Amino acid sequence: MRRRTYLQLAAAGGLALGGKRARATPGREATQRARLAPGDGDADDTFGAVVALDGGRAVVGAPADEDPSGAGGGSASVFERGDDGWTERAKLAPEDGGEGDRFGHAVAVEGDRVVVGTPGEGLASGADGGAAYAFERGDDGWTERAKFAPKDGDADDRFGTAVALEGDRVLATAPGDEDPDGPGAGSVYEFERVDGEWLERAKLAANTGDSHDRFGSAVDLGDDHAVIGADRDEDPNGAEAGSAYVYEHSSLGWTEEAKLVAENGSDGDRFGAGVALDGGRAVVGAPGDEFPNGDGAGSAYVFERTGDDEWTERTKLAPADGDSGDRFGSAVALDGDRALVTAPADEDPNGADGGSASVFGRAGGAWREGTTLALADGDVGDRLGTGVALDGGRALLGAAGDADPNGDGAGAAYVFDLGAGPAAPTGTAARSTPTENPPEAGTGRAHDGRGRPRLWRRPARGSPRVAPVAGPRGVTVSPRRFPRAVENR
Repeated sequence: MRRRTYLQLAAAGGLALGGKRARATPGREATQRARLAPGDGDADDTFGAVVALDGGRAVVGAPADEDPSGAGGGSASVFERGDDGWTERAKLAPEDGGEGDRFGHAVAVEGDRVVVGTPGEGLASGADGGAAYAFERGDDGWTERAKFAPKDGDADDRFGTAVALEGDRVLATAPGDEDPDGPGAGSVYEFERVDGEWLERAKLAANTGDSHDRFGSAVDLGDDHAVIGADRDEDPNGAEAGSAYVYEHSSLGWTEEAKLVAENGSDGDRFGAGVALDGGRAVVGAPGDEFPNGDGAGSAYVFERTGDDEWTERTKLAPADGDSGDRFGSAVALDGDRALVTAPADEDPNGADGGSASVFGRAGGAWREGTTLALADGDVGDRLGTGVALDGGRALLGAAGDADPNGDGAGAAYVFDLGAGPAAPTGTAARSTPTENPPEAGTGRAHDGRGRPRLWRRPARGSPRVAPVAGPRGVTVSPRRFPRAVENR
């Protein structure tokens, strides 16, 4: 392969904002540190559709960028943090890029390596067959080192829809793949770098996969485990309810360890649209979920590994001020005892589709809502939260609809300082007592020991449950049975 080197850019984008404060719920205040925008940005680039972060390096995708590969060819930009703030260092595009490739639809970064997905690429496997690219940083800048395409790839696989990177291992998803489980069932491919060459090592497909599951809607990788979303899986919770799968890697290869589903899942939840993994803990977004905040308000779920081949749902996250159509859970990030969940369609406080993100912290065994992030200079249509990344006390949020500074839909990304520890939680953890005769399917209210309402839901199928919800004022309601009342503890 002829290698293209991307020279360091002297200075572009990376506009420091002078430490503006983000809007926050009670708890630790977050600081909006910088706006990142490309030096050659233009309207409708959708810069910020996806983001990745590793220490002082950020990568931001712009899958609709027409420069240099033509309309919808796409690009990705690398930013680095220095003494003078964040600076754009390189713009990445494939040497064989073309119109409609959507390069930058997915990005991952670790150290001096970046992987970018391009699900619209048609050269390797046919129209929308897809591809992914690896870039590495050397003394002369960033160089394209490898192009990934599956050996059995075909048109409409959309390989490269999501990517994950750890060391010399890359996972790239193909949610449109029909082999082996039918049209749109989906698959995920593993590539490994051996003696300087990237080799296709494995193809993963769900043991219970079926047509249109979209296995590979999202992916994350870490510590020889992977979590993979299948956001249109209908088993067991109904059409497009969704699921996620956990895989473990050993000397024998990859083994499906568990299938994750929401205890109170239902049709249209799209559970698995966003996934994140850190150690023995996973967060899964469900942006279509209607409980507790209304149709399409969305939610996210926390799971923990509780034994060999066993993962347990620990809590359900939903913002105190959530509302219908927010799409909370569209993108998720996880770092230790802190989770960051986005709602790119949230209208509070910046108007329709202004977007926001909520920080949740775990303390004393309970997850509670802390800071809510929204742009200090936000506007209608910014869609803050189209992409999200979290590394220690730093968060990176994409806003693919942002018109400032490059025009409508040009997009931007924002760096927030969250502080060293989890967001300071507020409220009292609570538990419920069961009732012998729960009402029919639907939603309603229970009350805590102070008479404050808490939401419950009885699903149409299965046993009655109250979803563990990080609810109003940061109170976490986490009963496993139907409540008559919620008691302080």
